[in-house]
Amino acid sequence: MQIYMSTKDMAHAINYSVSFLKENKNILFFEGTHYFCPTTKSHPNWKVEAMCAWVESNPATQSEEANNLLKKLGVV
Repeated sequence: MQIYMSTKDMAHAINYSVSFLKENKNILFFEGTHYFCPTTKSHPNWKVEAMCAWVESNPATQSEEANNLLKKLGVV
C-alpha cells in the first residue's frame, strides 16, 4: 500500500480536483494530519490513510464510493 501521494495523484484517486485540494489546505485538510510538506519540495505529500478517512467521513460520499476508493488504494 502506498503511504503518500502527490497532489495530482491524490486528487485523481479521490475524484476531486487539484484546485479543490489546494484551496482547502488548512480549511478541510491540515498539515501534519492530511499532508506534510517536505523541506526539499514545494508541493505537499498527501497521507493516503488520512485522506481515505476523510472520504469515508464526508457525508457527500456514498458508502459504495468510499469502499471502491479504499479498495482501489489497497486499504481494504
